[in-house]
Amino acid sequence: MKLEALKSILAEHGIAPVTIQSIIDKLSMLLAQNSDVTENAGEALESLLTAHEGFETLPFLMPETMVSVDDAEDHSARIGDYDDLGELGQGGMGSVRLVRDRKMNRRLAMKIIHPNLLNHRTAASRFLEEAQICAQLQHPNIVPVHDLGTLPDGRLYFTMKEIRGRSLANVIQRVHAAVKDGRFYPTSEGWTFRRLIDVFHQVCQAVGYAHSKGVLHRDLKPENIMVGEFGEVLVVDWGIAKVVGAVDRAAEAGEFDFVTSSRMVSQATKMGQVAGTPAYMAPEQARGEINKLNVQTDVYALGAILYEILSGQAPYKGPSLVDVIEQVISGPPPSVSTPSQLQGEQALLSFDEMSNELDLQVPKALINACEVAMSRLQSGRYKSADELADIIRIWLEGAKKRDEALAIVRETEQLAEQS
Repeated sequence: MKLEALKSILAEHGIAPVTIQSIIDKLSMLLAQNSDVTENAGEALESLLTAHEGFETLPFLMPETMVSVDDAEDHSARIGDYDDLGELGQGGMGSVRLVRDRKMNRRLAMKIIHPNLLNHRTAASRFLEEAQICAQLQHPNIVPVHDLGTLPDGRLYFTMKEIRGRSLANVIQRVHAAVKDGRFYPTSEGWTFRRLIDVFHQVCQAVGYAHSKGVLHRDLKPENIMVGEFGEVLVVDWGIAKVVGAVDRAAEAGEFDFVTSSRMVSQATKMGQVAGTPAYMAPEQARGEINKLNVQTDVYALGAILYEILSGQAPYKGPSLVDVIEQVISGPPPSVSTPSQLQGEQALLSFDEMSNELDLQVPKALINACEVAMSRLQSGRYKSADELADIIRIWLEGAKKRDEALAIVRETEQLAEQS
């Protein structure tokens, strides 16, 4: 195979001419440095390629991985055995970077503990626990963990699936921005209210699965639910998850005395605080009653997520963290129907008032589900996330049947007009 032939193959795969020339130059240089190379570089290259079984699928022949190959060749940035492709974000426990696994030729997300936490035994233990919990929760709606290890400089890390998409919080905002005349309409990306509820149903199932394995998430909120480019729904950030019955080292160290919110303050969460959003926390969690947290604490958070889906806003909001925490402890959130218009004492309306003068056509059944899930008392909530998932499933099935019935009615009317 001549070099020109290789160029043609690469071009057929949609690879840019500049990139093709770069590949050819580098391969030619490598061949030239080989003492066994013949005068015909093309024949030598053919010999090199055919020495590999399935050479037609080598990484540099696949357009979707060309960027990664260029990064590996042109940049010396490495993280252990991985190519470093840039930072994805920062959190209280560590940073998340996009990396390339050279062995499997795939892109992954790598979470790395902050260097200043290396000597913090509780932090290191919590970091390892997050990786191990996620790795053992093998469910379609929970991010899979691939590797756990230590970098040459001593930092702990674990790799997981790269998620390409957006948060549920972002999707909720888009769906409510498309509301017109008190009705939900599809967004330009095809998102609908019904689709939001379907995503929520999958989240409930994932949380129910985690509970069946004895794991509490404790930080459920729309920002911690990712919707992928191809419709994947993933519950992420299990950083403060707890295994029921296991020793809670963070609690023993007094690190759950206060809460903070990445959504309400710009500074990163610091050690000594719970990484979570008060607006979605159950009253017992906001009060710091660690020994009372159970599956129904997560059920409350699921109800708070449903609240935002229905209303377009978080259950609580205020000028400070302390203000929000006090609201959560004091009473129920504003009415789903008009949360933005309520202030002061009016913000403590009961759920019974939600359907009064409801301009936006929110199904009463879903408002009821939200009410039960967010009951002030744990005993008043659904006993499990699976029970809430069943309620949502029944509504989805009923909504589908109603749509099918309406379609039949419209078809019948059209036939009658034509006869």
